[in-house]
Amino acid sequence: MTMKLSLEEINYILFLAQVAVDNNKPHMLREIIQCLIYIAKANGEVEVPRVVGEQVHAIIAHIEAELREDSERLREIHHNLDQYGRRSPLG
Repeated sequence: MTMKLSLEEINYILFLAQVAVDNNKPHMLREIIQCLIYIAKANGEVEVPRVVGEQVHAIIAHIEAELREDSERLREIHHNLDQYGRRSPLG
């Protein structure tokens, strides 16, 4: 059995997302993102205006860059911890 969500309902989810962002409510954002994931998975493909598509691609690129930076920092921390662990104890 399927259920249709109207554009009005989807826009309301987006409105709630903006309210959660404006009020710094990360726990709400996780739930909103889960709703959007369900919607995206159900559709498989969504047609958007070019400017929206460009914004989405820019956001994705920013997220990927930040995650790469975090990953590189973690590797550096692990490397430094490994180096510290190999040193002989003081004394």
